[in-house]
Amino acid sequence: MNREKLQAYAELVLKLGINIQEGQILVVSAFTQAKDFVELIVENAYKLGAKYVIVDYADVSTERIRLKNSKEEYLDNYPQLLADYRLKLLEAGASFMRIAGDDPDALKDIDPKMISRSNLAKMKASREYMEKMSRNENRWTVIAYPSQKWANKVFPELPAEKRCEKLTDVITDILRINAENGAIDAWQEFSSNIEKRMSFLNEKQFSQILFKSDKTDLKVDLPKNHIWCGGGDVSKDGVKYMPNIPTEEVFTLPQKTGVNGYVSSTKPLIYSGNEITDFKLFFENGKIVRVEAKKGKDLLEQLVDTDEGSHYLGEVALVSHSSPISKSGILFYNTLFDENASCHLAIGRAYSTNIVNGENMSPEEFADAGGNTSLVHVDFMIGSDSMDVYGVGQNGEIEELLASGEWKI
Repeated sequence: MNREKLQAYAELVLKLGINIQEGQILVVSAFTQAKDFVELIVENAYKLGAKYVIVDYADVSTERIRLKNSKEEYLDNYPQLLADYRLKLLEAGASFMRIAGDDPDALKDIDPKMISRSNLAKMKASREYMEKMSRNENRWTVIAYPSQKWANKVFPELPAEKRCEKLTDVITDILRINAENGAIDAWQEFSSNIEKRMSFLNEKQFSQILFKSDKTDLKVDLPKNHIWCGGGDVSKDGVKYMPNIPTEEVFTLPQKTGVNGYVSSTKPLIYSGNEITDFKLFFENGKIVRVEAKKGKDLLEQLVDTDEGSHYLGEVALVSHSSPISKSGILFYNTLFDENASCHLAIGRAYSTNIVNGENMSPEEFADAGGNTSLVHVDFMIGSDSMDVYGVGQNGEIEELLASGEWKI
């Protein structure tokens, strides 16, 4: 990505993603190959009024080294000091930016049980921080930077020296950086279209969403007073921001115990650096009762067994099959991009912002309202050009929302 486009990208994620405010602390988490981009973000953040910018570098390769060489019992420990460090920054009003794009294959030959132990320790230590983030107490955004190892995975058929250039070109288009009216205006225009669909769905207050295709037959109950979100969000201090760039979805939470049927994945799930492919989940009264997978079944079962809430869903999201990411025809091996090419669901934690007054509910009240609580929130893709989606009204009337993967509203 040339300097001009990197500058446009930095401005996009700071002004529209984080929507950085005067006197604010910004925490940037990134891998080392993104260093040039990180420095541009830091420079622009200070020019936009940031009080202090903290940069945390961590490559997935260091986690690989730990998992291969550490004593197993040490994997059950994550320094509470590190979790508390982020929690204190959050309580001080900091915003958080994570830059994805590191090597998707870094952990592919690591024992899934070791990965799960390490992940679980970190999630337990960070529980309070994650809960506050899910309630939009602070602004956060996840973006991506094209690394060579990521490009090697996506475009193995190209000469090595051409792969990162190709990935950069594709991402630039998806991020609307090449838009004639500029990336920020292009995204704001797109967000207005998402808001129209959100308004329609929120007014309808469907009791149920039905997913039907040649691989899926799933009924998802929606709780009373659910809220569809998408395009952007509003933090507790009333500032708009965009949690994911890119984003194409409108999403809400399912009734925890109201999911029945089966659903099949349509794209691989990259979880903890490993691929889970061609998998199917079976639900009874909301609970995942059986899993099948061509590859990665052990890791998928361990994900589902993380805690009680990981046996249930926390998100249902609708995405047009003709989204720019889907139209690219590329499998990115990166959930940030792949989930925005497809309707998707999420295993685990529901967002309290997806139900009226959810941010002010106690955990018990949120559960009574139908929300799911878990240490994990993992999206997986189910949409395709054969997927039909229907909304069921309060009186049982059925309305088509997507036909063959395309919006009808």
